Amino acid sequence: MSRHRRDEELRDHLTDDEVLGLVVDGVLAGSKPITKLTKKILRAQRELHKTVKGNAWQVYLRLEELANERASMQIDLIVTWFTAGARKR
Repeated sequence: MSRHRRDEELRDHLTDDEVLGLVVDGVLAGSKPITKLTKKILRAQRELHKTVKGNAWQVYLRLEELANERASMQIDLIVTWFTAGARKR
């Protein structure tokens, strides 16, 4: 079975949002500036983790998780809106 055929079959079982997520993840994974920034973020998180006490680290991670979820939702909304508009043109 060709890769193209497997990709088509996979897409048949995914929602548009899931396909969009996979595409965005693939694009970002290949970005050198994003990879470099991700490494800086991980280093800063490790440094912060060493300086906080008790459950503050878990609270901070939950805050980051919520902020990231919001940003992801915003990007999905914008891309969905844009692509819906592009289909109408």
